[in-house]
Amino acid sequence: MAEPDFKTILVLDDDPQFHKLVVPVLTYRGHKVLSAHRADEACQLMKSNKVDLAIVDGQLPDKTGIDWITDVRSRGVTALIMFVSAYWRDAQSYHKLTKELGVSLVLHKPVMASVFAAEVDILLGRAGEDSPQRDFEDTLLALRSEYAQELPARLSELSGLIKQITNQPDNLFLLGEARTHAHKLRGTASSYGFQPIGDLSGTVEEAIIKLIKGDGDRAQLVEQIEATIGKAIAMAATVAQEVEDKTSKRAASAPESGDFELQEASPVARILVVDDDAAFLDLVDELARRHQMEAVRASNASEALELACMSKVDAALIDVELGSRDIAFKLASDLRLLPGYHQLPLGFLSGSGHIEKTIEVDNVGHCLLFHRPQGADALEAALSQLMAIKQASRSRILLIDDDVDFLKRTAFVLSHEGMEVQTLTTTADILEHMQRFSPDLVLLDVMMPGVSGFDICRMLRTIPRWRDLPIVFLTAYADIDTRLACLKCGGDDYLIKPVVNEELLVRLRMRLDRARSLKQRLEHDHISGLLSRPAFMEQLAGMLSEAKRHKWNLVVCLMKINGLSSCNHHVVSDSVLSTAGNLILKRLRTEDLKGRFNDEKVILGFRAETLSSIDPIVNKLVGEFAASPALEHEDCSAQLRLTYGLACYPDDGASMHELLEIADRRLHEESHDSVSKPVR
Repeated sequence: MAEPDFKTILVLDDDPQFHKLVVPVLTYRGHKVLSAHRADEACQLMKSNKVDLAIVDGQLPDKTGIDWITDVRSRGVTALIMFVSAYWRDAQSYHKLTKELGVSLVLHKPVMASVFAAEVDILLGRAGEDSPQRDFEDTLLALRSEYAQELPARLSELSGLIKQITNQPDNLFLLGEARTHAHKLRGTASSYGFQPIGDLSGTVEEAIIKLIKGDGDRAQLVEQIEATIGKAIAMAATVAQEVEDKTSKRAASAPESGDFELQEASPVARILVVDDDAAFLDLVDELARRHQMEAVRASNASEALELACMSKVDAALIDVELGSRDIAFKLASDLRLLPGYHQLPLGFLSGSGHIEKTIEVDNVGHCLLFHRPQGADALEAALSQLMAIKQASRSRILLIDDDVDFLKRTAFVLSHEGMEVQTLTTTADILEHMQRFSPDLVLLDVMMPGVSGFDICRMLRTIPRWRDLPIVFLTAYADIDTRLACLKCGGDDYLIKPVVNEELLVRLRMRLDRARSLKQRLEHDHISGLLSRPAFMEQLAGMLSEAKRHKWNLVVCLMKINGLSSCNHHVVSDSVLSTAGNLILKRLRTEDLKGRFNDEKVILGFRAETLSSIDPIVNKLVGEFAASPALEHEDCSAQLRLTYGLACYPDDGASMHELLEIADRRLHEESHDSVSKPVR
């Protein structure tokens, strides 16, 4: 992207620390920065300076940021505005800021200086060809254009159904088909931004319902329907031309001319690869393209941070010997500090000393260590493991609607926000599909062919596995009866079509966050903080299936707290379990499984590891546990110590039962030894 021209930037915020954070980095980039702490002070600065960008806090001493923006817009100020606040997160405020007041970007505090400066650069150079926001808007425009071109034909189809109904007035099947057709147009046309056509389709649907019920004069209703459809067809032809013109103009304004057709081969993931070996980076490029990934290349730490700030990456692969070992680990920590990257899957590449480096790397958390691949197969496996971690952390959304056009648009919006989306146009195989996909949330249309969305919801609520699953309804009806029906049948929320992107995302994130909190409480042991045994075994089964599919190793570890039964008070034993749980959660990676097996044992699961790589990690845990001052209790006479046994798939067994049996046998062998040395 071309460097933006240096601009004059007004920073309006009453927090001196915010000015200290952002003003130096913006000044360093060559911009002229004006500082204001009050709304009236900012107005005076704008009178004497031509401001290109105003950065405005949400809450000021003399008025709100929204009120200040409203005032300056009413005076004809057209400068770019960035709204930055710790509050104002609701969809209504977002809509007012972006749609009514023309705010270009909304950010939430706290911000990181380097990321914030990168956002400013993107905003000031918004026409750049690499802008992710422009790519998103281009794709939405392409979808809208595609739908606009098809609208006249869809409406003509509806008109044809009405003509058949005129000749067969008692054909309930035709009436049902016509209503379904009008209903789809009502919700989807509005969602694509064609509100008048959506409203006309709604009028047609209401009239068809009257025909079905036998209310009113049939001839008069048919005449009204035909006239309304004719009006909608004429309108559709006009909007199709308008959208085509808009698409052409946007294409002409792009740095490189071209159409905005949807790209089927767009990358499914972006992996940041940090290595100073150009030949290795070329190999990663080739493999990434083969698997529809994009390799974001960086040869040093500062370049890697800059690239991560400029556009979102899904995982990072870092050379341990990047200048020095400290640089690689510091880069990993710095990446995790960037907004949205706190659980970024990380992989370290090591040329030698795999076991020793594993002990250092495990303190970083949520990362993997690979031998430096000598061939394409080994590197391909490393990339697959990183993406498997990323996939596991993505929210899975099952979107059910019989309108393919609505599915296409909504699935794109959700996927763009990092969610994994699968779609269904029929509910015939919904249970089998949910069993395979295991969604975190279901977005369900009320009017489905055959079985209604209400009935589907009631059925899911009778199945224990889906009893607490968030279900959000989609409906084109805003009446109180429909809204109450959505909640009475077991739904958690509802969205009224046309669906606004911002509201859709806010509501889904809220439901997902609440569901995660509930799941956390239900699936975790409240004393140790580890997974309960049933939850652990369910996740271990999934991890074992994944290992078999990818031909990875899997290590299971059973650990026993020896001496725990000698504690004379349950408060003491709870304290010991809590100490062990905290240590395990702190030292092991996020993707490792950690559970409480019974009163004295914990169980661990490690993906794509071997006995030789896990042995030193667990042995280090044993040593740290033994040295913990929290274990000194006068009510416990025995010496508390950890012992463990390991088992590895596929060498020690191919089933969970076999692996647990081997790990338990080795644990008992170890427990009889006086020296805390693991048995392999």
